Amino acid sequence: MPLSLSNRDQNSGHLFYNRRLRSATTRFSVRMKHDDRKQTAALVLSILLVAIGAGWMMLLNVLKPTGAVGESSIIGDRDSGAIYARIDGRLYPALNLTSARLATGTANQPTWVKRSEIAKYPTGPLIGIPGAPAAMPVNRGAISAWAVCDTAGRPRSGEKPVVTSIAGTLNGGGRAAPLADDAGVLVTFEGNTYVIWGGKRSQVDPASRAITLSLGLDPGVTSPVEISRALFDGLPATEPLRVPDVPQAGAPSTWVSGSQVGAVLQ
Repeated sequence: MPLSLSNRDQNSGHLFYNRRLRSATTRFSVRMKHDDRKQTAALVLSILLVAIGAGWMMLLNVLKPTGAVGESSIIGDRDSGAIYARIDGRLYPALNLTSARLATGTANQPTWVKRSEIAKYPTGPLIGIPGAPAAMPVNRGAISAWAVCDTAGRPRSGEKPVVTSIAGTLNGGGRAAPLADDAGVLVTFEGNTYVIWGGKRSQVDPASRAITLSLGLDPGVTSPVEISRALFDGLPATEPLRVPDVPQAGAPSTWVSGSQVGAVLQ
């Protein structure tokens, strides 16, 4: 006679009968208000979550240790709130966070450690700017809050430029526009010639033919505009535009036959 295999319902009923019998034996009740399987699953899940959390904290402690100076350039005392700038292995107490950032040349946040950790390093004198702000937000708005405008005098007339300061929104009234990226202005200040381009000023030598030809200038036709000190100081300076010095210029080249050192090849 072939065996009759049990089906799913029979297996479920058998397991239910065993659980009910175990509840009657251990708890003296067959109502099964407390399911052992659920309690076991909750216990296993809790242990698993605790293990994952402990492993994550251990990993963070290795990757980003808390309470250790490490390679941090700005250190904070967790007990007193004092800020230190770490320079050449020495801790210099700073008056504020801005001073510490200026001293270290970084914009890092302080690493807070215990006083015992700070005591491991030699300290230097107090540094910083009294009253410096704790935060220095940068306004990246497109509208300028102030402007300095020059009214240029007539060329070769000896007239000084007229300086006008504007506080608020700049309105050119159709007569002024931002300088294009591919445009520049030739100006002069205290006997020196400069080219204003891209919001910067670069000194040029009008007698250098190579520079004037590269910039498209004709010294005999183009006259520089005299600017005021206010406008001159308001423009950041770049390195002077000059022809680079090429060692052994004009000597025969050992790389390309028939050419000279310093020649421009196409």
